[in-house]
Parts: sequence; C-alpha cells; structure tokens
Amino acid sequence: MSEAELLEIYKYYWDSSLSGTMQPALAIVMFDTAVNFGINNSITFLQQALGLPQTGVFDARTREALKAANNKNTALQMINERIIYRYKRVQEDPSQMAFFRGWLSRDYSLWGYVNKMKN
Repeated sequence: MSEAELLEIYKYYWDSSLSGTMQPALAIVMFDTAVNFGINNSITFLQQALGLPQTGVFDARTREALKAANNKNTALQMINERIIYRYKRVQEDPSQMAFFRGWLSRDYSLWGYVNKMKN
C-alpha cells in the first residue's frame, strides 16, 4: 500500500468520525476507535462515554452532549469503555483471549498518551 492510499484511508476515518471537530485528546481517541472498531462503533463508544443511548449515529443529541463534554475526560472515559468491552468480549468468547493482551496494550498505551496531554 502506498503512503497516499494509507492517508486516503485514514482521512476517511478522520472525516467520517468527525474527529476534526473535537478537542485534541478526544480527537485522537475518536480517530483511533474509528480505525479499530469502525465508524458507527466509535460513535457508540462516544455515546457511552457521554451517558447517552448507544445508537451509533452522530445525531443531534450526541452533538449537543459533546458541546459540553468535548474534553480529555471524555477521551479517557471512551478508553475505559473500550477496556470494559474487551473484557466482556473475552468473557463471552474465550477464543478471543489470543488478542486480549494486544488489545489492552493498545488501550493502555493510548490512555497514557492522552493522560499526559494538556486539558
């Protein structure tokens, strides 16, 4: 894959997840979640972090809630939701344990990076 193709793919995830409209810490987490879980699932994780019903659609209610919570705390909560999801997934399907350590490594690495960012 060429660098141009890679950038085109990442631009799709960035734009489709509306990461560019978010504060830097949240933008990074939203983008990473979109790449790893898909656009709709990244919106679902955001909605969970915002305490909203999980529809997977970036609707007016989600946009409104995001206005008040476009911050590092929401980013960290999204990572927390990802970690909870990983545990549930392995609990429901033990064959996924082969990926568990790698998933958590990615999540905790992202947590550490975001946690060091300024508000």
